[in-house]
Formats: sequence, C-alpha cells, structure tokens
Amino acid sequence: IPLILNIPPDQSCEFTSEYIAVLQKYKEYLDATFGTELTPPSATASATQVRGNDATFGADKVMDDDYDTYWTMNDGSTTGSVTVDFGADIRFDIVQFQEYIPLGQRVSGWKVDVKVNGNWQEFATGSTIGYKRIVQAKEVQASAVRLTITGSLAVPLINSLEVFRAHEDLIESDLPPVAGVDGQFVLEKEFITAKETDGTVSVKVKLEDRSNKEVQVYVATVPGTGVQGKVYQDKTATLKF
Repeated sequence: IPLILNIPPDQSCEFTSEYIAVLQKYKEYLDATFGTELTPPSATASATQVRGNDATFGADKVMDDDYDTYWTMNDGSTTGSVTVDFGADIRFDIVQFQEYIPLGQRVSGWKVDVKVNGNWQEFATGSTIGYKRIVQAKEVQASAVRLTITGSLAVPLINSLEVFRAHEDLIESDLPPVAGVDGQFVLEKEFITAKETDGTVSVKVKLEDRSNKEVQVYVATVPGTGVQGKVYQDKTATLKF
C-alpha cells in the first residue's frame, strides 16, 4: 500500500533540506509510535463467539503476530466482539486492528471500547476497516480493549488488535498544563491563503501556558496549490520563546 506524502522535488530535481528535515522528523514519529506494541505477553483474549468453538479461530489469534490467523465467528454471524484483557492498566492512545484481506473486506461498522477503572467507555467508532485501521483518541489508562463489529457483509475475520502510545509530540491529552512545562504552540489562524501578487505573508505563532524556560518549535512551509519555487519560496525557521 503506497503512502502518498505529496512532497515534490524542486526545479533541480532534488528534495530540499527543509523537506528532508520534515521527513526525518516524520520517521522519528513513526518509529517512536509504532516501534513497540504495548499489549503485555500475559494478556488474554476472549470473544462473544468463536467459529465452531475451534481454537484455530480463537480470540487469541488477534494477538499472535501471525497475519494468516484470525478470529472469526460462525457463518451468518455479522456482529460480535473480541476483547483483549491486559491484566493490568497500561497507557495508550492508539488502537490498531486489521481484517484478513486475502478473504475480502467485509466489515461495515465497528466500535472500540476501553476499560477504565472497571468501567467500559467508548474510544472510537467507524465504518470500514479494510487492510488496517488506526484510530487515535485521548490517552487513557485502561486494563482492556474491546473491538465490537456492529455490521458486516459476511462473517468478519479479524487478524490483529493492538495498542500503541504516540510520540510525545502527538499525544492529545486531557491533562491541564503544568507550571514549568512547555506549553502548546498555536497559529493565530488555522488556514492562511495568499495571492501571487500579495508579495509576503506574515504568520503569527503564539505559545500558550508559557513557561519560565526557553522553548522552541521548528516550522516549515509545505506544498499547497501553488508551484514551489515559482509561486512561492520555501521558508523554515526555529522559533524561540
């Protein structure tokens, strides 16, 4: 499956140092986020139904790291759930799950719940899954995760259910700012447009919940509808507060 980054070479057919820096940062985010799957080795799995009560299709197949095994139910069953119990609280903000695509894309509706302080609460909902679905929400400290299939064109086949914790720069938290901790950088306007005849455009960046120590953020232009190097010139900066 290709990943389209929309990062073109410049007029000399090379990638600019600014784009290279952004790509390297992107790789850092990916490695830190998905380098370690957080489900403990002692975790257990259960399901509302298993095809023919056959261990070949048991709930534990969503944890065995084997792409060619999967949890499924009896023919005609299009709704049901599979639960992974961690045996202890773990912190995560990403849940990733997959269908067994060699036998087709089937799921038309799903819901993910997490068990926090002994109570189930909704984490995310959606429609299709396909080869892989990655959902991120507020970071939670949960003892279990449950994937419920709410609709499917045929009996669903789920071959993985995993949890991850995003790179610290990407975590969306409900926790309030703490004095002395770096705050959040925000743009004065979420979207800024400009005409070719505008000459220059100013962008204001502010730091919320300021701290007493120096903090900084790296900023760079990214491709839009204008032609790089012709309509606009790339700009990068490290802003210090």
